[in-house]
Order: sequence, then structure tokens, then C-alpha cells
Amino acid sequence: MNHGKIVWISEGGSLGSNSRVFLKGQKDGSFVKTDVWENITQELIFIEFEGKNYLLETTYDYNKKYTNGFLISAFEDGICRERASILLTNDGYETDIELSDPGYEELAHKIAGMADDGFEKGYVYDWLLDIGNGEVKEDAPEGLKDPHRGTYYRSDINNDGEEEWYTKSIFYPSSLYANMYLEDSLYLNGNSKREELLAYYGLEYEGVPLAFWVEHVEETDKQIVCLLCYEGLSRYIIYGILIEEEAASEVLEIDFRGNEKVEYTIKILQDMRKMYTRNLLEAWKKGWRKASQKKGSKL
Repeated sequence: MNHGKIVWISEGGSLGSNSRVFLKGQKDGSFVKTDVWENITQELIFIEFEGKNYLLETTYDYNKKYTNGFLISAFEDGICRERASILLTNDGYETDIELSDPGYEELAHKIAGMADDGFEKGYVYDWLLDIGNGEVKEDAPEGLKDPHRGTYYRSDINNDGEEEWYTKSIFYPSSLYANMYLEDSLYLNGNSKREELLAYYGLEYEGVPLAFWVEHVEETDKQIVCLLCYEGLSRYIIYGILIEEEAASEVLEIDFRGNEKVEYTIKILQDMRKMYTRNLLEAWKKGWRKASQKKGSKL
């Protein structure tokens, strides 16, 4: 009986792309390449189910760098015929207003309602940068413009009666070693000095900062920085922060926890007359987890 082999080849570079090359054993002891594809997955093993071997790979959210599921590939004659994915996703959010100081209740409930729209719009979050009613987005004055600093905004962000200029943008990674985060800058001393805005005002938070916007609260006549952070795959936190000159205090905090669900999908690559992964997925749904790792498994 002739066995097959899988060769994992790194494509090099920081993107993290790699190839799976499948080789089928021949009678003379040589191997012939039968299939190959590129992917950006983390770990892979062969598992056995009902006498057949499958390739199991872990997948992950590339922006956040958290594992979020599995990819299962079924083979016949050394060729991948079908792939099934088991993916952890969100089905809405449980919202908890952890803190709401007097005068900021209306803003807290407004922000809590954002969970109805969700935060991930095709995994693009830039819309969150432009929803504040307490700031203006416009071209920066001459001498301040820097094409590498994102979009410019102005607002009395620290409630001292004078407007500050600042930038904010979201960094989306193209590297295996970086995750998604907020890039920001604040211009001081007549716009001649640039600082990181969150660090300059000493804002405290949990998770990874992703976006902020500024809301004007009429009841208190204050500008509030609304900072969105993420933690793990399905938790978001929004902090409402009052900055007065250079002192920052938290006036509201809202916790959004995703209602996690598992999605099962199948992608047929070849030969639609056969069903390769259905039984395995059905068993997985019913709680089957035991799989034996195979060395030198047939493809």
C-alpha cells in the first residue's frame, strides 16, 4: 500500500503565508505531487474518523490574532475534494452598562444601542472613527499635514475652551506578528509638537484600543472621548472619558460580550456527487472530539 506525504512550505516574509504540498506514493518508492494550496493557518495534524483520514488545521482572526476555528480537508487519490470549516462567530451581544455618572446616562444608553448594529462590518471598523458629534473632520492647516498620520480632526477634546488638532486611524495588519490597533496623535504648542493622544492624557483601559470619537453632552456641556477597545474574539468595551485640561476621569463604561455560536460550512472543490465531510461535521456537532493523530497517513 502506497502512502502519501504532506510538505509544509513557508513562503517567507512577514505575511505568514505557507503552502501545503501533497505527494502521493508510487510503486517504485517515489512521490508525485497531487495537490497544493496556500493558506495562513497555524497548526495542522491528520485525524482519523470512521476509518478515513482528514487534515485538521486551526484558523484564526488575522486582524486580532486569536484562534477562531478549524478547517477540515478531505482527500481522495491525493487530491483535496472538499473543505469544511468550524468557525466561532457572534450572534448579537449581551450589553452591560458598568458605569454611568450623573449627566451621562443618555449617552450611555445611546452607546449601548450600538450593539444592535454590531461592530464588525465586514471586519472593517473605520466607520467608528466618524460618528462623534463633538468633533470635525477636515484638512489640517498648512505645516501640520503629514500623509502618514491618518485623517485630521479638531475638537476641544480636553474642555479648556480651545480646540486641539489630532489624527486617528486603524492599523490593519499585513504581518503575522502584528494585530489591529488604534493609531493616534495629538498636536500641541501651536501644532509644533506631536504626542500619542491616549498616552498624553493617561487614559486607562482594558484590552486593545481600536477607535475613539468625541461626543458633546449638552446636559453637562462637556466633551467626552468614547474609546472602543477589544479583548479576545468577541468582547468589546467602550469607555466614556472626561478630560479636563490634562486630568482624565471615567464617566461611563459599557461592556459588550458576544453571544458566541459555531458556524459549520462546507466548500465542495471537486466531484459534487460524493459527500466527504458531512458525517464528520454531524459527529462534531454532537460532541465528538476524539481524533487520533496519524504519522505517515494516506492522503
